[in-house]
Amino acid sequence: MIEIDGSYGEGGGQILRSSIALSVLTKKPITVNNIRANRPKPGIKPQHHAVLSILKTLSNAEASGLEVGSSKIEFFPKNINGGKFRFDVGTAGSIVLIYQALLFASLKIKKPISIELTGGTDVKWAPSWDYFVNVFMPFLKKIDIDATVVLQKRGYYPKGGGNATIHMQPVETVTPVQLDQLEIQDKISGKIHFNALPDHVAKRMKQTVYKKCFEKSIRVDISQKQSETSSPGIVMTLWVDDKEIYIGCVGLGEKGIAAEHIGNQCSMNLIKMMETGATIDTFLFDQILGFLACAKGTSTFFIPELSDHAKTNMWLIQQFFPGKNIFNTCFNKKNTKVIIHGQDIYSFKE
Repeated sequence: MIEIDGSYGEGGGQILRSSIALSVLTKKPITVNNIRANRPKPGIKPQHHAVLSILKTLSNAEASGLEVGSSKIEFFPKNINGGKFRFDVGTAGSIVLIYQALLFASLKIKKPISIELTGGTDVKWAPSWDYFVNVFMPFLKKIDIDATVVLQKRGYYPKGGGNATIHMQPVETVTPVQLDQLEIQDKISGKIHFNALPDHVAKRMKQTVYKKCFEKSIRVDISQKQSETSSPGIVMTLWVDDKEIYIGCVGLGEKGIAAEHIGNQCSMNLIKMMETGATIDTFLFDQILGFLACAKGTSTFFIPELSDHAKTNMWLIQQFFPGKNIFNTCFNKKNTKVIIHGQDIYSFKE
């Protein structure tokens, strides 16, 4: 059994989600101790409980300690069977974070699987739905992971109520990427979705981005759409419009914060990453680490910086592949070059 210290490094819910996903993928039983021990309210929170329960059901696992508030769990996974499933997160917890964990845990499925989720699509501390669709999913397609998502309804905090379905096909192999050519990035695309707010809020947000991009000679095209949801809210997602570059940024509306401030922060954060010459953004790097660690071959690319989240995730993945140096990083003046030596999980014996 692999023992994981849930307080290591960044020490948040990410360790918990990733540990269980890695356990399901490799079929290695795990114990996770000190779950979120350094947080103001330690232990499993409702949004973490949702992904644990779903992965337990899908992998027919035996487990203990999955209750909300628990600081220790034990997890014994079995096989994931194909079929159709439906789960309700029960809160505005991010269905995007859950889908990312499910996609990784399900890499070695032998039959197609469809999973419908109800919860939050655009919430704090998680990728937006548009980031998921326009940055994360295209990257998975590039490494030959066959999955599609369908959105039925948006869901904002606090009521959630968003609804989406993912369809996953068996994967023959995970293909490594070579995104180590520094290129000029001069075009941005984006989307703004909102509910129960005046149109001028989205327009002001959009105009701020256009102004910032004009100053940097960057072309930009942003669409806006009002969606009916259970709670009011607004979210902006921007990304580099280039098939060989996977860089995006999210600006989530908050009560008391001006639309211009959100538009300014989102656009400047994206432009800052673009100016480093990176080919994968700071956030996506953390999200795709596990996939590339399982690829058949070596991946090379540039990221703007190495976040604490990514450092924690790299440490965690290494616990499941002991004795093998998977990650190499080289810090440059503007960016960080990353080399990932894939372990080819499809050569593992069942």
